[in-house]
Amino acid sequence: MTALPPERRVSGPAARRALTAATTTPRFEGRIVPKTFVRKAAQFLARDGIVLYDNPDAFLICAFKHGNAPCEPEPGATAPRQYACQHCCGNTVRTDTHAHQARQRADEIDQLAAASPEKIAKCLRGKAK
Repeated sequence: MTALPPERRVSGPAARRALTAATTTPRFEGRIVPKTFVRKAAQFLARDGIVLYDNPDAFLICAFKHGNAPCEPEPGATAPRQYACQHCCGNTVRTDTHAHQARQRADEIDQLAAASPEKIAKCLRGKAK
């Protein structure tokens, strides 16, 4: 068995669910959008399957499952609250590229902390973890 290139590996609590969803979900080929699109889209998102949301600001993909979401989406929500993303979430999926980018950002924050006053540096170092 050959190893996958670094940009193709995934990890995280929801990695298996995300891979299963990505390989079993029908491929979208594009089409003319009818008047019933909104209703059908809502039904699709409310199904038991998984919808993947890329969150480049958090360096992760969310394999959204409402019951696992500490971002506290509204009751019945079919999408995560992107700006309330938490790294301890059970819906988290990361590629090795995401992990590398997160490490680079943490290093940048550490460098900024080194040149900051003590109280600000302490706060920054906490964010870099």
